[in-house]
Order: sequence, then C-alpha cells, then structure tokens
Amino acid sequence: MMWRDGVVSEVLKRWGDKGKGCQILSVTITQAPDNAVAFLPGTQVQALSYEHLIGPVTEGDAVRIEVSALDRSLGTGGQAMVSALLTRLPLDDSDEGRMVKCRYMPTQVTTIGEDERDDDFRQLMASGRALRTVPVIAADLHSALPAIITGMRAPLPHEQQDDVPLPRVAYIMTDGGALPAAYSQTAQRLRDEGWIDDIITTGQAWGGTLETVTVHNAILAAVDRGADMIVVCQGPGNLGTETPWGYSGVAVSHDLQAAALVGTTPMMCARASQADARERHQGLSHHTARIITDLLTVDCPMPLPKRRDDSDPFTHLLWEKAERACATSRARGHVSLEPVPCDGLDRALRQCPVTLRTMGRGLDADYLSFLTAACAGRYARNQWLA
Repeated sequence: MMWRDGVVSEVLKRWGDKGKGCQILSVTITQAPDNAVAFLPGTQVQALSYEHLIGPVTEGDAVRIEVSALDRSLGTGGQAMVSALLTRLPLDDSDEGRMVKCRYMPTQVTTIGEDERDDDFRQLMASGRALRTVPVIAADLHSALPAIITGMRAPLPHEQQDDVPLPRVAYIMTDGGALPAAYSQTAQRLRDEGWIDDIITTGQAWGGTLETVTVHNAILAAVDRGADMIVVCQGPGNLGTETPWGYSGVAVSHDLQAAALVGTTPMMCARASQADARERHQGLSHHTARIITDLLTVDCPMPLPKRRDDSDPFTHLLWEKAERACATSRARGHVSLEPVPCDGLDRALRQCPVTLRTMGRGLDADYLSFLTAACAGRYARNQWLA
C-alpha cells in the first residue's frame, strides 16, 4: 500500500445518482511517508472517490489517497483511490439492511438485500425457480454490455420498423471486476437512457438498484421485477494472468449454470476480436474456447454473426475456432452455434447512446467484438418474441 494525504484542487468529473455517484478529483499531494520515492508533496494526481463511502468531496477538502496501483501503471484498477475525507465525516447511512458486502474491509457496505425481503418474493426465493422462462445472456467482458442490449432492442429483419416492442432489460453485475456499480459509466448511462431497467449487484459487488447474495437470486429478482431479458457479466476491469484458469471470465460457466438451475434460458455471448494483437484472442478468444471445452456444465446456444461468402477473414476464423472448440469439448455441457443475420445491426450499434469501447478499441477498430455481442442480443430478442 502507498498512502498519501492531499488537498482537492478541482472536481474534474462526476456521474451517478445523488449521494451514490463517483467523482474524479485532481489532488495535490501534501504529505508522503518518510521512505517515499514517488508521489512526493507537490505532485498532482487524479483520484477516484465514491460518494457512498466517502461522502461528496469539494474543492479544498483534505483527503487520504492510495496510489500503489497508479504507481504500477496497472490497466486494471490503475487509479489513485480516495480512502477517507479528512475535512469532515460523511453522514451516517440511513439504510437498515443487514447484508454486508466487501466483508471485513474498512469500507464494507451494509445493504438491503432482495434475499431478505419478507413478502411473496421470499416464497419465490424459497422455491428457487423463476415464474417465467426468459433469456439470460452471460458475457465475459463488461464492454459487451451495451452491444448486447443494442441487439436486444434492434428490430429483427422481419419486424415492422414503426412498431418495435422494446424489452425490459436487467443487468446483473457480478464481482469479477469493479465492485461498486457506480463505477460503470456505461451501466449508469444505459439506465438513464431507459435501456436498462434494473442494475442488480450480486456477490461482493454493491450499489445497484437491487442487491443479492448470488447470481441465482439475482436472476429470480430480475424476473420478479418483470425483466424480459437479462445480461450477466462482471463490472469494468477484467483480470487475466495468461494461465488456463487465471482469468475472471471463468465465471461465465457458473452464470450459465445458475440461469439453467432457476429455470431460465442460458445463452453464451462469445468473446471475439479482429484487432487484438494477441493471436489467442483473434476470432474467438481462447477464454470463450476454454469455457466450451472444459468448464460448461449446461447445454446452451452461442450466437455468432452469420457467415457469408464475402465475410471478413476474422468472421471465418471466429467460426473455425468455435467449431473446433465444440468438436474437442470435454465439458459436460454442450454449445450449439447459432448463426444470426446481421441486417440492421450496424446502424443500431452506431446509434447506441454510449461509446462502444473494448480494451481501448472503438467500434470500427474492433467491429467483430461488438457485432458478435449484438448478435447474442438479437438471438435473445428472437427467442423473446417467438
């Protein structure tokens, strides 16, 4: 850990609900430990602050920040973090919940969980089965979220363009990436635009419109709230270690199993790329292939862009790798590869209300990534309207 004290010189950016949003602060360091060789007094850094934990911060406030991830220039988690507001204490939280998240951390959060409700929903939780069968798409990367929902909302090729029904969508944020829901500007904007109806944080993740202990109960809560389709994926900040099992996306197999167990319809969103410099992620990512060959415990479809004679070579590579993974699978569950027509998806992706970005690459730079995610959403839409 690398602790520094500083003074806020400017509030650079803010987003999220009042009192529960995020702030990006410009902080001038005023104090460092005796053995410090970097981030010395007088250095200016940008720091992230959560209002729910720290309280709203204003210019001139004294803060304590942690800078070790920033010092290492990490891509995942590589920001200075505000750990305390030294000028004044934040107001006591009035929530009466008993569900503790980020347990045994200094900033553990006490929330009201859907699992604790004492009403008819409690009986649904006890039954462990959803009252309706809805599509549940499990994805590896958070960046797939807006593209998936774009596909869910875009009219199918045979639909009348002037009367397109729009689904109620729930996003279940798991705890493989960022834990606070407020950190995701993408999810917040999609909710503000009416593209997401509920953000449900599960596991150690917190700060959604609803909170649950597990993905299973999160799916039940989403169905109970009227969701027509559900997306399950981690928050921002994917973590990988170049080892077979050391990446946060392994949770996709668990999420698919949870969807099947509670009586909904699991679907897998393939992680794809045409621009990743690493061969193992080109076409179909080896992360998705690993889930197919070793981890999957339930049968489910995996939608892919329909192959055409004039398809780009990476679409062909995507199909070749997916077919090879299915053919060599040792897993108990099996994937059915589903070709999805892409008519109209390009226009829909370009009209998405949030900027599409994955691993620093935009829509045109890594088109296959977003098109594949949108195909998963379109496949779910087709099932919803069937």
